[in-house]
Amino acid sequence: MKLVLSLLLTTTMSMSLHANIETNYSDLETFDRSYQDIKSEIISEDFFKNEKRNLIINNIRNQCHNNDTNIGMITCLSDLADDMSSQINLSIKKHMDAKFNKSYVAWQSYVVAQCQSISSIADGGSLGPKLYAECLTNLYQDYLNLLNTMY
Repeated sequence: MKLVLSLLLTTTMSMSLHANIETNYSDLETFDRSYQDIKSEIISEDFFKNEKRNLIINNIRNQCHNNDTNIGMITCLSDLADDMSSQINLSIKKHMDAKFNKSYVAWQSYVVAQCQSISSIADGGSLGPKLYAECLTNLYQDYLNLLNTMY
């Protein structure tokens, strides 16, 4: 009788322990799913912030292209590029370490070289400044997306 009772208690305790482990594991799964949901939500918020900013930038860029004069278009695109540069400068203040600064300086050099190359297509003509400003807005937009997604 003692052996049966002992075996029954052991089995019951084992089942109870097994049930507790399953419950704890289930709690972990719930936590994991919640974490994944939160992570996805954060990623999607960043995505939507980028998408909203991209829509605004593209809308302003389209308004610049609808300008009646070449000077007006260049001024509009240059103002947009200046505003985007300010946004970049605000964003990079959060990431002031040596490696980031080195990459940022390299990126700035790339932007100047790329936009000079693109604007040289105009061969000194009146289209050159427009191409340069357009290049700046495109590269700044890409960099803002990168900063807001990766950092």
